[in-house]
Amino acid sequence: MEFSRLHSFFDVGSLSNKEILVLLGTNGAGKTTTIKSILGLVETDNGKVLFHDRDVKADDFKKIHQESAALLENATNLVDELSLIDNFVYWGLMRGIAKTEALKRGTEILTRFGLTDKKDTPINELSRGDATECSYLYDVDRSPSASDYGRADFRTRYQCRK
Repeated sequence: MEFSRLHSFFDVGSLSNKEILVLLGTNGAGKTTTIKSILGLVETDNGKVLFHDRDVKADDFKKIHQESAALLENATNLVDELSLIDNFVYWGLMRGIAKTEALKRGTEILTRFGLTDKKDTPINELSRGDATECSYLYDVDRSPSASDYGRADFRTRYQCRK
């Protein structure tokens, strides 16, 4: 499958009934996009996706999809239209933190986690994995000892323990 010049997977092949496929990869690797392409929710640039022996681009696929597939996505506590750093400021202000302090804390956390290159990127332009990680970072800012490591990827968990 190919998505806008990104080769996500080559020859995933097929799965038998009751067989399980695990998609492992870093944030932004294309795991969610691959699932969405299998469900016919996004189109691939090339390649073919069959679901129950039907092309997901077929007109009658919607019926098959409604009968046999579901996608549950993570939700974040972030404002999608705001950038990473603007979310720190917004949520800081909501918690009564001065704008300059919220900006300082947000910049420190983004630097610590190697995300300064994405600080001006709106949340809705990030991969689902990056958005989830950033959502977790706002929890770290709010209350580092009470944060749930379960949502964080390996790199984030490692950085939190430093």
